Amino acid sequence: MHVDKSSGVNHNQDNIELQQQVHQSQQSSIFGDGFPDKNNNGIVDYEDFNDDTVFEKLKKENLLGSFWGDVYDKVNDIVHFSDKKIEVNTEVLCKTERKDGYEIRIVSANGSQPVLQIQAKDKPVVNIKIDFFDEDANNEQKQTWLQALFNGLNELKTEALQDLSQEIGIFYLRKYIYDKDFGVLGRSTGSSIDLAMNMFPNNVFSLSDVIVHEIGHAIDEKGYLSTLSREYHEKFERFDNLLRLLLEKYNCAINISMIGNYAEDFACRYASIVGGSEVDTADIDKFVNQFENSNDEKERQCYESHKKLYNLAQDCINQIRQLSREERSGINYNNKPKMLHVRTPEEIFGPNYKEKGND
Repeated sequence: MHVDKSSGVNHNQDNIELQQQVHQSQQSSIFGDGFPDKNNNGIVDYEDFNDDTVFEKLKKENLLGSFWGDVYDKVNDIVHFSDKKIEVNTEVLCKTERKDGYEIRIVSANGSQPVLQIQAKDKPVVNIKIDFFDEDANNEQKQTWLQALFNGLNELKTEALQDLSQEIGIFYLRKYIYDKDFGVLGRSTGSSIDLAMNMFPNNVFSLSDVIVHEIGHAIDEKGYLSTLSREYHEKFERFDNLLRLLLEKYNCAINISMIGNYAEDFACRYASIVGGSEVDTADIDKFVNQFENSNDEKERQCYESHKKLYNLAQDCINQIRQLSREERSGINYNNKPKMLHVRTPEEIFGPNYKEKGND
């Protein structure tokens, strides 16, 4: 989600306090005296051991992808990486039980990177990694970011939270993301969501708005491999052309930059359908819906294309929800997992790129 840096303010009024302080990250080795989370991400994974034999044992017992604080003893019984008892302290950084039966927690085990846990009533816990992209972010910044993330997640509608738990494997929290002359509030790459935390709440978009928009992009990556792809593209191009023509005809200054391409269009429609967020689409909906009973052919076609895109978006969402979390997030614990990765600015714009403000 892109936004001009001159945008206004939308404050998050809810403040669910962190129950514990966020600890500095500590790197440790399974061969040392510290906690065995070798890559310090809070999740039991291949990189903690880098051993195919160990990996197969953990896979057989369905321990891969688990939060270290939940399965430490079980893993140690299988792997025997320590002969002495290592005390495992699971810290609940923040926690809430929602009226819809979902429980959201951010937890950490022995100073590992915090892990987001989402659990529906009578369902297994889903563990989602949280990583701080900026190495120089201090403890206070991390605590503030976790607080904001937690509050934003707690504002999500039930369906959006459910989709997030099935689509996303990691949150990257960082100070800023820049793309040319515009600030980027959030970005979805594969099964990750990258958030520019220092741009909230100094913007017209709340953090929950941005998160639900990025969930839409994550769904889109799978959805447009489907048979809906060509039809959605064609309908969007038709709608976009008609909308621009009618805006010019009526000299209407609605900002349509948020739906500048079909991917953004889908993410905005997802946010409206599932997230209850109309910050991207309210003005466009109001403008187009007035043409429902128009006698003008182009006006009527614009309305019909608009409605059809909403229907196609809903079809895509329904289709993706038939898939398992493994299929949706791309995280396959039955095979050696690849490290989740969000592209750096240098990877996107070239080795000579420097983020603004860091010159």
